[in-house]
Amino acid sequence: MTDVEQLWKHYVRSRDESSRSQLIEYYLPLVKQVANRMAIGLPPHIDRKDLYSSGAMGLINAVERFDINCGVKFETYGTTRIRG
Repeated sequence: MTDVEQLWKHYVRSRDESSRSQLIEYYLPLVKQVANRMAIGLPPHIDRKDLYSSGAMGLINAVERFDINCGVKFETYGTTRIRG
């Protein structure tokens, strides 16, 4: 079992802020990846920092709502919420 899997299990059991913050930090590069892909198809006046900010909010929402028992990888679920 990987560290992130253990962290997910701990977060699901305890819902503590520390575990939540660690998960958000772990998946933060996913926000940048998704935002950069989205920016390719957007007008140049759209600021990437705005995309990162909105994506980070989506990531936070995804971490709070993700069900580890649903059989889907977080990256799959999170990408949809980040794009949201």
